[in-house]
Amino acid sequence: MSGDHSVMVRVSPQARRVEDARARLRQAQANTQVVLNTLHVEIEEQLDWRTWVRARPATVLISAFFLGFLIGSRR
Repeated sequence: MSGDHSVMVRVSPQARRVEDARARLRQAQANTQVVLNTLHVEIEEQLDWRTWVRARPATVLISAFFLGFLIGSRR
């Protein structure tokens, strides 16, 4: 044990519980941030009309034709 200058520090159970609670809180905040970022990306994709058109080209084309027909028949 020559040259070993380590010091043992006793931590009270209450201090350990507080530190554990803080660590769990930091982890929960990190997890929440990941979920929010994922949700943000998914919402952007759902609201982007180009993504919707790429996923459903036939539906968009038929809808555009029908809408054009309705608007054109009113004149």
